[in-house]
Amino acid sequence: QKQARAMMENYPGQFTMHLPAHIPDLQVSGETRRHIYLLLKEALHNIIKHSGADKAEVIIAVDEQLRMTVADNGRGLGGEKNKDSGNGMKNMRQRIEQLHGNFFIHEKDGLILVFEIPLQPTA
Repeated sequence: QKQARAMMENYPGQFTMHLPAHIPDLQVSGETRRHIYLLLKEALHNIIKHSGADKAEVIIAVDEQLRMTVADNGRGLGGEKNKDSGNGMKNMRQRIEQLHGNFFIHEKDGLILVFEIPLQPTA
């Protein structure tokens, strides 16, 4: 949370972050943590650099998986053909594949990225 807020510190628009009140105890490897951090970093970087958005939002939900939604009200990707055109999108897709997760891209009043990453509860 601190790192996301620090990244968006100089963002000229409105940034909100929603986290669950309680996060269950989960086994998350250092590699998985790194991938999650880099996914969020890339998504926020894209908002700042490319979106033209004046509103950005991150929503985190945790149960047997981490569901991270990153949304903005910017210009989007410009259609289906651009969903994998940039290195950032390709890198995010590769990270999700390494984590055996899912990556969804929706264009509606901006851009919505949804990352679903399976997690293991502690024994």
